[in-house]
Amino acid sequence: MVASVFSIYVRTVHRIWRQVKNSGMHVDVSHKRTGNCGRKRIQIDLTQFLEIPLRQWTTLDSLACSINMNKTTLFRRLKSGAIRRHSNAIKPILKEENKRSRFQFCISMLDESSIPQDPIFKGMYNIVHIDEKWFYMTKKI
Repeated sequence: MVASVFSIYVRTVHRIWRQVKNSGMHVDVSHKRTGNCGRKRIQIDLTQFLEIPLRQWTTLDSLACSINMNKTTLFRRLKSGAIRRHSNAIKPILKEENKRSRFQFCISMLDESSIPQDPIFKGMYNIVHIDEKWFYMTKKI
C-alpha cells in the first residue's frame, strides 16, 4: 500500500524499512547519488605551480600551457575557488582612493557645454598617451 501511495517499488519500501529497523528512528532515506555520479574532477597538483617561473603565470592561457592542462579546466578551478587570482601590473587591485581619482579623471574628460542634457566626451585629438612598459609586460610564451 505504501509503495502505491508514493509510486515506488515494493523493494524500495522493504529496503527503507530494514534501514530504519536496523539503525533506529533517525535514518536518511534520500538517494546516495548526489555528489557520487558524473565525471570525476581532474586533480591538480598544486606543487606544479611552484615549479613554474613567474613570467609564465601572467595569463590563464600561458599557465595552462606550462602545466600541460586545458585552459577551461584551469578556469573551472578558478571559479570553484581551488586556485585564486592575484593582482599584477596590468590589472591591479584598486583601492578606494585610486577608484575616486580614476572617476574624477573620467568626469574631467566630459565636455562642459554638453553636461546638463546629453554628456559627451571631449575629442582628445591633441592628447597622446604612451607608456612603453605595457608593450613589454605580457609576452605570449
